[in-house]
Amino acid sequence: MATEAEEYVGGVPIIVSLSKTDCTIMEEPPSLSYLLPRTTALMAIRDDVQKFFSPFIAAQVDTPLLVWFTYNNEPVPWQYPVGAIKDSIIALKLCEGSGADVPFLPDTVAALPSPAELNPHSFTVPLLLEARVTCVSSDKPLGVPCPGQEDNTACRNSEQTVRDYLKQIMKGTFSAMYGSIKGIMDARNEVINDMLNFALCTHMGEPLVQALRAHNERMTVLRRTVRNFSNVAVMINMPLANKFMHFALFRVPASTCMASQGGGSTLKGGDFRSSISSVEQSSGIVESVQIGQSVDGNDGGMGASNATVVADDCNVTFGEIIWRALLVPWCRRSKQAVPDGAPADPAAPFFQALSRFYEGMNDYVALGGVVSSSQAGVLIDKFISCSNAENDADGIYVTSSTAPTRRQRLGFVVQGTCPPLQTPVKYLLERFTSADGRLYVTFTVF
Repeated sequence: MATEAEEYVGGVPIIVSLSKTDCTIMEEPPSLSYLLPRTTALMAIRDDVQKFFSPFIAAQVDTPLLVWFTYNNEPVPWQYPVGAIKDSIIALKLCEGSGADVPFLPDTVAALPSPAELNPHSFTVPLLLEARVTCVSSDKPLGVPCPGQEDNTACRNSEQTVRDYLKQIMKGTFSAMYGSIKGIMDARNEVINDMLNFALCTHMGEPLVQALRAHNERMTVLRRTVRNFSNVAVMINMPLANKFMHFALFRVPASTCMASQGGGSTLKGGDFRSSISSVEQSSGIVESVQIGQSVDGNDGGMGASNATVVADDCNVTFGEIIWRALLVPWCRRSKQAVPDGAPADPAAPFFQALSRFYEGMNDYVALGGVVSSSQAGVLIDKFISCSNAENDADGIYVTSSTAPTRRQRLGFVVQGTCPPLQTPVKYLLERFTSADGRLYVTFTVF
């Protein structure tokens, strides 16, 4: 990958307008414009939006207000970083065929261009959002938490409540990756405050690139102080799903990966739900998937605390993490009988495109969630190799299930980039994780 990735963050232009539903005057107020780092949580602009649009709303200003965003009337889960939200919206457009560009590629572009090179307009246009400003008693969007608003109390301001909410998410990430939150709880207050400030894009006081560099250095020291990660926390989004902007949270035990194994061993996973913060479970914002859990619910009998620590020079690849994260969902789908007349499954084309990389995994259920190293290794190598293939015969393609039928290449986007699947995941974790500590991956076609 390019050396610029050492300090890559990217920016997302955002234009926020007030929803006509909540506007009480004939002339609509002007829109708000932002340019936010991709790693910033969307809730960072909540207070600005509320203050700016308050004079124009129907709700009484002296009553507790609820502020949330929509995209094409779909509530936006604003606990995610803006880069992940933008990626999921672009992916949906490309899958529907509404965002495809007519690319102009110079001769210097590689034979296998990235989604951004093929669709430059889609990746550069501003993210257009509508702000909804309503009373707390009004109907709130399901699955979209509004911390600091629905639990509004006189003794706590909204900014502190949002920071506490994000801190709980960060604790959940730390627990998922290291098996404990001790490291983050033992960290100095300025380290935690730095993480929160970066997530909310506040109080930096220096150019973004310098702030990013300082943030990455502090996080590297914190990770080394704790120990090497024993699990990878990855958020995966699949466009055309029922909630296309929602990401599913996976924990992949690194001890199950090929780089940490001697040959011929068997692999099991551990309990995952205990690693998710209570605030996320209660709000229903994550669809947790336990890696190593069989489809019939048997967890294999191995807890996360027993995971083997990976060596510092861990070379677990990005492709292997994706393959293992999707193993359980693929098995579940392969065992489900689709009744006649049932509506089409929007995610089915993606799993169909990946089916050849899970051949023989149907027995995963019967084996109680056990996979042999050699069996998995062959399939993972095939998956990584085909993702880089330049010919149609070997490449990974998604065929749409709706008319007009389209056949498009499958890609995996991380913060606006499309890293090769052979990239060490540790490299991505150190450079492309969002401010909440998670790696956001969006399936896309191009």
